Amino acid sequence: MSDPTSSHESEDEDPRASLEKQALRELGAAAESPPTGLIPSFRLWHYPLEEPWVTWVLFIPPNLEPWVSEGVVRRVWWNQPEDVERLAKAPSVGGHPAPSMGSAEAMVSARDLHQLLGRASQVNLDFVSLVRGPLSVAEYGIEGFRSQASPDRVEWDSPVPWELRTVMTWFSRARGILERSVPAGKPPSAPPGADPLTQLDG
Repeated sequence: MSDPTSSHESEDEDPRASLEKQALRELGAAAESPPTGLIPSFRLWHYPLEEPWVTWVLFIPPNLEPWVSEGVVRRVWWNQPEDVERLAKAPSVGGHPAPSMGSAEAMVSARDLHQLLGRASQVNLDFVSLVRGPLSVAEYGIEGFRSQASPDRVEWDSPVPWELRTVMTWFSRARGILERSVPAGKPPSAPPGADPLTQLDG
């Protein structure tokens, strides 16, 4: 999922900043290369200060049948605390270290998919003024793919802005459903018909 044209950072750049940029590229590209026959619906992310950074992407069939169609969730994470600690212990190591990434996919049941998409239709993501840019480090974010050319996107930090309370409520519920499908620390086998994601070496 890496961008090969951006893999070489300036030798003068701070190693931690370089590491974070690489990780953000991997996380931001999580919706690329969807499972066979599916398209991305939305992406959530949570980038806390001292915990692993995680993004979840929901993939759905183009011709969705309510209560019948199943989806796939892809979970991609960066072990940020471990990498920062590793960098602090060996700051003089030459070159720029690669981030310790991981990924997993799992099926989302028809029931869970119906709940996710039903609630998503009630969420307005047209908060252009809150968008920070392609390499954002906002703690929370949602990206919708109703339009591939111009995805809807909103991101925010804690404390949650007043105008985003409804969005945050949906975010928390959606995250709970997706985490139940592909829980942290227990990467499942690839779902039927989907190519397994390769573990990314740190």
